[in-house]
Amino acid sequence: MTDQNYNTFPRIRTIHGINYLCNSDLSTCIPLLYDYVASPCEEVIVVAKGGFQDDCKEYVGGKYGLIDLKGKEILPLVYDYIFNANQGTVMLNRGGQGQPNGGYLCKGGKWGFCDLKGRVITPCRYDNADFFDGDYARVCVNRQWGFIDRSGKEVIPTVYRDLWNFSEGLARFRNSKGLFGFIAKNGKEVIAGKYEDATDFLNKNACVCCNKKWGVIDTAGRLQTELKYDEIEQDKYDWMQVRIGNCYGYIDHQGHEKIPVKYHYLSHYIDDYAEAKIGDHYGLIDRQGIWKK
Repeated sequence: MTDQNYNTFPRIRTIHGINYLCNSDLSTCIPLLYDYVASPCEEVIVVAKGGFQDDCKEYVGGKYGLIDLKGKEILPLVYDYIFNANQGTVMLNRGGQGQPNGGYLCKGGKWGFCDLKGRVITPCRYDNADFFDGDYARVCVNRQWGFIDRSGKEVIPTVYRDLWNFSEGLARFRNSKGLFGFIAKNGKEVIAGKYEDATDFLNKNACVCCNKKWGVIDTAGRLQTELKYDEIEQDKYDWMQVRIGNCYGYIDHQGHEKIPVKYHYLSHYIDDYAEAKIGDHYGLIDRQGIWKK
């Protein structure tokens, strides 16, 4: 059996209480003398010793490490929790505690990351963290969020009250005053924190709220619509539904009004028709706002 075949079809089999790492036809099986063995994920396997299985059949406690698809230990069993690999990295915890029977898998402690070779990218020093999304991962210190890159370098300092993943090159943040803005990957706040609320960028625009009224901005922060709507519903593939008071309409992704805000009920478009109602008149309108006969 070649390494390629072995790496392509790893399976975990439990025989008489012992876990084995096997190839697809079970011709080769390596005993894994661990209390817990996760399913293979992105060429690594999370393993643990010293914990127990709770009433929900979840493994709790113990010390965690990593093995590769040949059963070789590549990260020692010194961690208090390890998540399965995600996008080429693995989240590690030291000092946290698992809570049995439906509680947190791991609460407290500090978080860090390693790569798929078991090499530590950043030690466990963050109060909270999220999986990598592309080249960046959110990390938190003292309830303040920032970003690290895949080398472990802190590219956005941990100074934000809230921070969301990058979308179309910009990340939404909320500052210490509770106001929303957007930051670029170089750390520059390209849109200042001045909005009461905001959405991520989608199709090169984002919805923002000021004085309880919503509008649309582009990636340079320029308003594409007036801040006049009580509600805007973002849509990746179609026009965005807007509401003023009890009336609904549609705008496109450049902020142009396509369907006037005058309908008391307006559904999403299906096959170029939407259900609409004005007063007692109910029916279908096309994308020009013309009632279907």
